[in-house]
Amino acid sequence: MTRQPTSFSPLEQYSARQVNRPTGAVALGVTLAVLPIGIALLLYDSSVATRFGFTLVAAVANATLLALAFTAAISGSNVRPIAACAALFGYVSFGVVPVVQVSTGKFGYTRDPSFLLAAAGVILLATLSFTFAYQATYRRRLTKAPMEQRHINSRRLSLVSLLAAAATLIYIVRSGGVAVFFTTRQGLRESGLSMGAALSGDQSTAAIVGAFGTVPAFVCLIAWVRVVRQRPIAQVRLSTISWLATFVAANVVVNNPLTNPRYWVLTILAGVLFCAFPPSPRTFRIAMITGLLLAIFVFPVSDVSRYQRGPSEPSESYTSSLASKDYDQFTMLANTIWWVHLNGFQMGEQLITTAGFAVPRSVWSGKGIDTGVILGESLGSAVGTTNLSAPLPAEGYIDFGVPGVLLLLGFGGFAAARLDLAYDRHCRQGHLTSTLIMTGVLAGYSFILLRGPLLQATGRLAVLCLVVWAISAHGNRPDTVFPTHEPDGRANQPVSLDASKSST
Repeated sequence: MTRQPTSFSPLEQYSARQVNRPTGAVALGVTLAVLPIGIALLLYDSSVATRFGFTLVAAVANATLLALAFTAAISGSNVRPIAACAALFGYVSFGVVPVVQVSTGKFGYTRDPSFLLAAAGVILLATLSFTFAYQATYRRRLTKAPMEQRHINSRRLSLVSLLAAAATLIYIVRSGGVAVFFTTRQGLRESGLSMGAALSGDQSTAAIVGAFGTVPAFVCLIAWVRVVRQRPIAQVRLSTISWLATFVAANVVVNNPLTNPRYWVLTILAGVLFCAFPPSPRTFRIAMITGLLLAIFVFPVSDVSRYQRGPSEPSESYTSSLASKDYDQFTMLANTIWWVHLNGFQMGEQLITTAGFAVPRSVWSGKGIDTGVILGESLGSAVGTTNLSAPLPAEGYIDFGVPGVLLLLGFGGFAAARLDLAYDRHCRQGHLTSTLIMTGVLAGYSFILLRGPLLQATGRLAVLCLVVWAISAHGNRPDTVFPTHEPDGRANQPVSLDASKSST
């Protein structure tokens, strides 16, 4: 009697793949863990180390923990975009940069450096809370059947594309024409201020108009790229090509890197990578390691188009740029602890203000301001700006202290695990779902959410959720099915969800 080969359910096969780990994971983890120690030794200053010795040890410990988190997120046979991007941002901004800052004594906008040790402790708790919630949720959801998903609907996509094109056109006209988008961020910001004055003098309304002018065009571009990729180019409809060309042109104008924040440009690149061209696990690891190197060595000096600079203005050194410019999350968390020490907790006021981001101040006279502005005004004129970050742990701390940090980061880990698991499943099945698009875009947008302030980040996030919901519909049969990857990177055949058409 011939023995039949043992068959496994898809979930059993999926769970079995969890034990696979690339041989280079250990080497990568050790390298990333040793890097902060090398930086501390290279930049060692005895006078600084004597004063901030415990803070330096805590910063190195945080960097080591975040290095292990990043290594775990990109290892194995599953693609986990949000976990990897969050760990990448955390390793750089809460790990490497604090080591550089403490080693050199360059803390940027820091009112009282004595709070840096407390900030390091809060970062440790935030990292543990996110990691525990993520791992617990991921392992629990791994053995459960996936829920019914919203699939991209071709009719809805066409209708939303028409509205998105109109919104982008209005945004371009309101901003002063196409030429404004190829100047500098300062020039576009000034046009945005003029737009706010024209729209009842409310800058929040202008920000929402800007979000509707950029986000829908980006989402539609991703969706139409996937539609084109589902079949040979000779079989693609002319209307599909027209929509694709329209949104390529629209994104070149409104989402170009000259006049957009670099974090938003990173969101676009991540969305294209994870949604339009879902990577194999191997490609995913290469992309994330490359992104880590760029974040450390290129990103801090990449703001050449942010302001209009004079030819005689001196340029900062790389170490100064890394320690005192964009990666100010560690010092801003210390400033938040200092502010709470003087003024007390907000008891949810910042969270309520974030939830009501869309309400104009003319309607809500008591509407608060974002956390970055609160800290900027408290730091005084020496800072020179109120456009400061307020990292996610700071948002939780300013409202409810350490419990707020644990709850906020724990919820983030819970949500990230569910989205990452659904993303990998849908990629393997080859279906274009709303969760796949949301996860791919949120992976890049996690940089903005983690950097903060939340009030500034909520507008685009809300528009993103609205657009993804609008182009999708519930149902067991998707309109489109796409090829995807196997764990070894080979293309998989499209999968139909109609059981009556499957072979027996």
